[in-house]
Amino acid sequence: TGPPGRLPDRPVGRKRRPTRDLPIDFRYSTSHMKPTVNLAFRVAALLCLIAITVLSFTGDPPDPVAGSDKADHLLAYAVLSLFVTLGFSHARSRPIAWIALTLACVAYGGLVELVQPSFGRFAEWKDLLADAIGSILGAGFAVFGMTTVRRRRSAERRI
Repeated sequence: TGPPGRLPDRPVGRKRRPTRDLPIDFRYSTSHMKPTVNLAFRVAALLCLIAITVLSFTGDPPDPVAGSDKADHLLAYAVLSLFVTLGFSHARSRPIAWIALTLACVAYGGLVELVQPSFGRFAEWKDLLADAIGSILGAGFAVFGMTTVRRRRSAERRI
């Protein structure tokens, strides 16, 4: 607090967090995973994003890996959405956060489809639909996995 008649620098009754030299204090993280695990999922999401971008803008479409072009779109965006959801949210996140992350993946798929004609490829609505379905499935698997792990850990603590 300061001199008389002056308001305190911080709200009364709230404890100030100890500061450290690190830019982020991970001790107060609400995530269920260690920061290195979140970072690994974020790096995996970035690598997946780069792979999707490179494969989407090559001159000739590569041969389908999963049997068809639409299955490849579904698989690629399911993996992207899985890594994005695991890297940027946690089991206690509100559903709006999961929806926003899923919509971001779908929006990226839409952006790719809009830009592809500039690179000699064709934009298709069915590709965007496969991207959206894959994004929803990937986020669903991530949310299911995070909530399952959270429930098991809380059940183990009660025992």
